Formats: sequence, C-alpha cells, structure tokens
Amino acid sequence: MYKVSEVAKLVGVSTAAIYKELKRIDNKFITVDNGKKFITEEGFRYFQERYKSKESVRVDDDIVRSLLAQMEEKDRQIAERDKQINQLIEQSKNYQILLKTEQDKMVIVAQEKPKLLSRLFHR
Repeated sequence: MYKVSEVAKLVGVSTAAIYKELKRIDNKFITVDNGKKFITEEGFRYFQERYKSKESVRVDDDIVRSLLAQMEEKDRQIAERDKQINQLIEQSKNYQILLKTEQDKMVIVAQEKPKLLSRLFHR
C-alpha cells in the first residue's frame, strides 16, 4: 500500500495528476484505511507503467539526440581525415615527380661526365 503522494513522487508526477487519473478510472486502485486513501500494489504498477513510458520516451529522445550529435562529429572528423589523406597523396605525387626529375638530371650528368673526362684526358 502506498500513499498517493508516495506514488506521485515515485513516478514523477504531481499528486493532482494521480488523483485526476484515479478519478478517471473510477478509483479502481484505492483502498481507504482510517480515512486515508492508499493505492494498492496493482495501482502502483499501473501508474508506473502509465507515467514511466513518457519518461522513457524522453530519455530515448535524449539518447538519440546525443548519438546523432556524436555521428555528426564523427562525420566531420572523417571528412577532415579524408581531406588530410588527399593532401598527403597529392604531396606524395609531387615528391615522386621531383624525385623523377632529380633522377633524370643525375642520369644526364652521369652521361655527360664520361664525355667530359674523355675530352680532358683525350682517351
């Protein structure tokens, strides 16, 4: 047996809301003891079910909003990472071009050196 105020506090609504609902369901879950109204165990479960569903929907909504915000942040991070990867790929291509250019110069210089040496030493 629970006092109306206890049930209201436990399910997170006002005592007026509990009384209003009790009136709507024809005081189905009430017992009177020494002139005081008490809610039965079955009534307590009824009110828990009735009012907790709204609370759990709010909690679920909060969780969904939080997860969506996290996903948006992850999407932003992934986009930034993709941008960095593309920059590194472009930089790598540029380094390969520079390396190829330097290698070509070295080949040309290596080919010219024997001619230069042969002219100097008349071989």
